[in-house]
Amino acid sequence: MKNHSDDYLLLGLDVGGTKCAAIVGTLGGVILDRVQWPTDPHRGPDAVIEELIDHGRTLQLKYRHINAVGVAIGGPLDTRTGGIYEPPNLPGWDGVRLQERLAQALGLPVQVEHDAAACALAEYRWGAGRSATRLVYLTCGTGFGAGIVINGKIYRGANG
Repeated sequence: MKNHSDDYLLLGLDVGGTKCAAIVGTLGGVILDRVQWPTDPHRGPDAVIEELIDHGRTLQLKYRHINAVGVAIGGPLDTRTGGIYEPPNLPGWDGVRLQERLAQALGLPVQVEHDAAACALAEYRWGAGRSATRLVYLTCGTGFGAGIVINGKIYRGANG
């Protein structure tokens, strides 16, 4: 039997210092498609964002019912505005209005989230943390990060 949450599709974009990825998945946590490519961050934000848009549009053509976009990227960032502020692994990304640029280009609502917080929430909803009331997720990739989920919500510190 088909789950109603499988009708609501999400586009996920992951922006890292080494690689980027785009996925399409359901609210139930089923991944329908995934593509990955090198970031090459020395090219600057405009080139990387154009690739995110290109891959996002390709997936939009393939999956016509994508409802929203979630972006995971290392901080510092402002999750309220989707602004990115000098992440150490992405030179030149100071004051980049990532949420605004992607929303305009893809025509969908966009939420930008710190990558470790996004991973923590994913583990809480679909992974090993499903039975937890509190969860801490630590990541070690091109950079280090931590995300905290308490009672189903991402915990944010004094500065977001």
